Amino acid sequence: MPARLSSVSGFVADFHWWHPVLQSLSLMGLLLGVLVPNALGTNRYYSDESATSQGGRYVVEAKSPDNQPGKPRIAFQRNFTYTLTDLNTKKVLWRRKQTKNEGSCAFLYVDDDGWVVIVTGFNDLIVINPAGQQTGGVNVLRDGLTTAQLKRYTHETTAGPMWAGLSHWYFVTAENRRLFVIRLWWNHRVVLDMEKGELVSETNGISAACIAAEREFVIRELSKAAFTGKRQNELKQKLEQERTGSLYTAVDLAGILGMKETVPWIRVLECSKYSGRSSFSPLSIGDPPEIEGEVVPGTCSTFTLRQAAQLSLRRLGEIPRPLPVYEFTIYYQDRRKNHKFKMVPLSQPRHTRVDSVIQGMKPDQVLQLLGSPDLVGREKGDSTWEYNMDAAAPYTLVITWDGLKIIQIDKKSPPLWQAREGKDAKLAH
Repeated sequence: MPARLSSVSGFVADFHWWHPVLQSLSLMGLLLGVLVPNALGTNRYYSDESATSQGGRYVVEAKSPDNQPGKPRIAFQRNFTYTLTDLNTKKVLWRRKQTKNEGSCAFLYVDDDGWVVIVTGFNDLIVINPAGQQTGGVNVLRDGLTTAQLKRYTHETTAGPMWAGLSHWYFVTAENRRLFVIRLWWNHRVVLDMEKGELVSETNGISAACIAAEREFVIRELSKAAFTGKRQNELKQKLEQERTGSLYTAVDLAGILGMKETVPWIRVLECSKYSGRSSFSPLSIGDPPEIEGEVVPGTCSTFTLRQAAQLSLRRLGEIPRPLPVYEFTIYYQDRRKNHKFKMVPLSQPRHTRVDSVIQGMKPDQVLQLLGSPDLVGREKGDSTWEYNMDAAAPYTLVITWDGLKIIQIDKKSPPLWQAREGKDAKLAH
């Protein structure tokens, strides 16, 4: 899977590699956008794309002359040609050129009847019927979300608004209508009637069909991946090669939908060491003398699949294994001395050690006491670590950092993981 970028927040760059619509930015574009956002913004790169229907009959492709081998790579590729091919007959059913006022291809979807949805940029959906005719199109942000949702759930970056993390995109039939659905991370569905080419309201019948389709998706993805996951090298290769974020999304949805039957599969995926996100804070990017031999709270890599698995396990009434979600580095002025912080297994449950955590402590001391946090974030410019405590009365311990020292310790009850809009908002962005 190509390494693509999805979000920028302040001076912390998070590299999310699990959702297809959020995979059209380059690392260089990110760095330029972070360091000089007003002058340069963020370049966006559109690769050639392809998608095969679930039953394997149709393949749709999008190719741009700007992506031809041997040509210098440029940003904002244009002039895509779309092709739908019947794999049974090897016949090209139609070709279509990108129009002048149309965004470039970010991703493609095709169903087993040959209907195609083209995702352009981050926000526009174009529907093409099996004959190659456009039946309509919508802008998800403009047409599918309210002003309140835009303000509350979207995340502005130098590349534009981010909103699609942890979302599931799929075809479904309900009430004799052919639909394309985007289930967003805050449990809102955008429903597109493909034959009319317009958005429709979600009825009870549509909701029931969507839930059934989502449950089928979770079982299909988790059962397949958990078997592979018993051999970590195969799972890592699968995650790096697949362009879709289906596995990560399926793990998340299992917890949201209360699918207790998936616990054995999630337990396998909980052991994954796949790292799909890294975060950097100014302390580790520059060369301040105070970092000599220290762990930087906001700089780490994340075992993203494990993080999602542990969150879903808690939602399913399970206690996760004491496996680290984050990996930290000890930094030196001489970068050749940098090495990973060794996380020592705890001899007792971490909630029994909370009282030993005090203001003024440094990151390595907290890691030795409590192990890896469950979520690393930022609040009002400071790095934060969240620990979900599986005590008799569960709660979340929130540690706030100023540089390399604790400045605040809070206990949040009920635990923050219980609020879909709390932890999920941070994981989605």
